[in-house]
Amino acid sequence: MKIKILILVFFLGLQVTTTAQPINVFQGKSIGEQTIYGKDIMPFFVKSDNLLLAGEYEKAIIVLDNVVAEYPQFAEGYMKRAMALYRVGRLQEAQRDYQTAIKYNPYIADLYGYNNDLSKLNILAFDAIDFIEKPSLSFRLDYYNLELFFMDKTMEEADLEKLEQALLDMDKKSFTEALVNLYDLAETYPYNPMIYDLIGVVYEYDQQYDLAIDAFEKAISLDTEYDMAYFNLSMTYTHLGKYQTALDYIDDAIMLNPDLIKAYFHRAVLYKKLGQPTKAIVEYDRLQERKDIVYYEIYLNRAISKKVLGDINGAIMDIDKAISLAPENATLYKIRGNIKILQRNYREAINDFTRAIELDNNFAEAYFNRGVAQLLASNRAEACKDLEYSISLGYVEGIEKSSYFCGF
Repeated sequence: MKIKILILVFFLGLQVTTTAQPINVFQGKSIGEQTIYGKDIMPFFVKSDNLLLAGEYEKAIIVLDNVVAEYPQFAEGYMKRAMALYRVGRLQEAQRDYQTAIKYNPYIADLYGYNNDLSKLNILAFDAIDFIEKPSLSFRLDYYNLELFFMDKTMEEADLEKLEQALLDMDKKSFTEALVNLYDLAETYPYNPMIYDLIGVVYEYDQQYDLAIDAFEKAISLDTEYDMAYFNLSMTYTHLGKYQTALDYIDDAIMLNPDLIKAYFHRAVLYKKLGQPTKAIVEYDRLQERKDIVYYEIYLNRAISKKVLGDINGAIMDIDKAISLAPENATLYKIRGNIKILQRNYREAINDFTRAIELDNNFAEAYFNRGVAQLLASNRAEACKDLEYSISLGYVEGIEKSSYFCGF
């Protein structure tokens, strides 16, 4: 009984392709190219796929028997046969083939959506946090430059110029020079919270987090309503992996300044890291309801949150809206391609990855994910070309995965 349940969980989410359209053998090889990946395997593989699509499982098993006999280390042969065996009720044999498949290729289960299609994210070049709107150094410097307008009467002109120079040095990532000026100013103006706040930002970017925390706490001790110091403390504790503490500080920043838009994005990130994606969506809903801002990032990030929760249709609606606001953004098409893979719309996914590549020809992750979509659409030669090219562009995370899917 335990074996039957295990197999059922796996195969409920397992399909061959998105549509019932027959696969052409020429999808499996690159005509006119010297390198033809698995060219001896593909005729058998394509034939078995078409038999599976037609529901002729016994005939597919016979074809796949030949595949695994001729290529005993080809994981997908075992995986496909496991699918056919399951369909005819030979559950123990199906489980045995499945175990053999993952022995030869540890990524094969994720490729085919073991447990559910979200597991395909383990194969794709995808990191949800990487695409979240992050408070950049330039955003913070804009804040401090604005604050300079209110310091004309509280700081000597020469010192004001020194502060402006410190901000310019920070913008150029010349942090050592910036610290010299900031510490000079701290001696002259020991009760100015902005100076200590800026010292903390420098230390944070230099990954000296303890010193950054000391500086931010000093700024707060001088002005308990200094919203950016709370914001910066939250960022620092996020770097340290202390997400609940970071959340407490970002809550303080938002309470002090409800118009600190980037704080809402960061609070959503913290909810994600704390395993609360539903609360992250609430943050994006709040931003989306505001009439004074229209950011494609709101829809992008909400789409990612919905995708992680399994709300694929909702994710598609949001990413479509993001693309309408920023139609030349290659990342958006890559994200939509990922979602299309989760929907098993492999051809549409390939189109989206292709569009991302047209917009950014060096987009390594888009090439890699197009390769994954090609694998799932049984276009193995094109898949391996994309996987290899993504590695040549610097996507080193794809080296091992590519070796399993194209190393034969």
